[in-house]
Amino acid sequence: MVVSITFCGGCNPKIDRGDIGNKLKEILEGFGLSVVWNSPKADFVVFISGCSTSCACRWKRPDIPSVIVAGTSVNHREEAEEDIVPACVRAVRAYIEHHTSPQAVTPKEKRIGAK
Repeated sequence: MVVSITFCGGCNPKIDRGDIGNKLKEILEGFGLSVVWNSPKADFVVFISGCSTSCACRWKRPDIPSVIVAGTSVNHREEAEEDIVPACVRAVRAYIEHHTSPQAVTPKEKRIGAK
């Protein structure tokens, strides 16, 4: 499964978009997902906008599932900045758990040697 992390232009950031994106990428890749930057060719998209204007969503397509970070909110729910990455991970995992095999959301190191 391919997850795109798509950013706004960063004109008025209230959060560290790059740090959030990098942490999220590391965690999602640990689950065996392929993570790309700013690509419309993905199975799931995490839109990261630095403020509540949510400019990253300009590219949102209704046929691709997504999670939206707009400043300190995730899918319209306020979060502390340190809770944004875990909230995004939960959203991605919830989608995957309902649309793929359970093994797709188990970290690689736990799958090694599994039958």
